[in-house]
Amino acid sequence: VGEDFMSICKTDYTPVYQTMAENLFALRNQFFLSRLADKNTITVTVNGVVSTIWSYDEVTNSIVFPEGNPPAAGSEIVADYDTLCIKRQ
Repeated sequence: VGEDFMSICKTDYTPVYQTMAENLFALRNQFFLSRLADKNTITVTVNGVVSTIWSYDEVTNSIVFPEGNPPAAGSEIVADYDTLCIKRQ
């Protein structure tokens, strides 16, 4: 999620409000997993249908749908995966 910075010295706050509204009502395209995933075992379903239009972000441990192609509002998104166990040394 990007950050927007705008000056409070402006006389017209319309762009600030417009950006806030767009971000507030935008559909999500990133979904964080609750456990560390084995990326080779992940399957994702959207409304019960297997989806191949996603990627796994290892850094954030999340499923990411492409910009401009997020699941529709109210969709049920299920990620099924094996978890990784990290051995401490």
